[in-house]
Amino acid sequence: MTAGDPVRAFIAVFIPDSIRRTLAAIQDTLRAADTGVSWARPEHIHLTLHFLGSVESAVLPRLADGINAAAGSVRPFELAVRGLGTFGSPRRPRVIWAGLRLPPPELEQLHDALGVAVRAVGMATEERPFRPHLTLGRVRDARNLGELTSRIRSVKNSESGLFRVRHVRLMQSHLDKPGPRYSVLHEAPLKGLTDGQSEEEGRTENHG
Repeated sequence: MTAGDPVRAFIAVFIPDSIRRTLAAIQDTLRAADTGVSWARPEHIHLTLHFLGSVESAVLPRLADGINAAAGSVRPFELAVRGLGTFGSPRRPRVIWAGLRLPPPELEQLHDALGVAVRAVGMATEERPFRPHLTLGRVRDARNLGELTSRIRSVKNSESGLFRVRHVRLMQSHLDKPGPRYSVLHEAPLKGLTDGQSEEEGRTENHG
């Protein structure tokens, strides 16, 4: 990480290809409603832990160190992607998302530890409660909303898969005309050890 212009950044967990494919199929079901939705590209679907906005490049090395420490304080854990929902009113949704079934306490611990790391470099974190979700699309206009909401109800209990969280990533968002694209600035493994677990066992669990 070298000095340069500020970057638009966020911290996230990315999901495996198998779950992306399932979510892409759900997007296709909803897309058939022919509505004014800007759909997330399947390879970009992720769980945002902290949106940072503009970050000075000089801060990035210290931020990466803080992310390493935060991730290293939490053991790997599993997340189940289940269900669909929206932000906004039921008749005029703004965001379409996939949810998580009974997220474990480690997810909240990871979010909080990363928040400490972000604030330690002088940046603010969002004050609103953490509502973990995977954004599938953003509604841009009201065309065919009735058909869209009907299709959302038809797949609202979809089971999209289970995966193990082993890393978090500091990502850069590039706002291109065709849509945003992302690049990895830093990746940090989760390394938290259970009581009585050796450091070597922790490494095996994290990378196996």
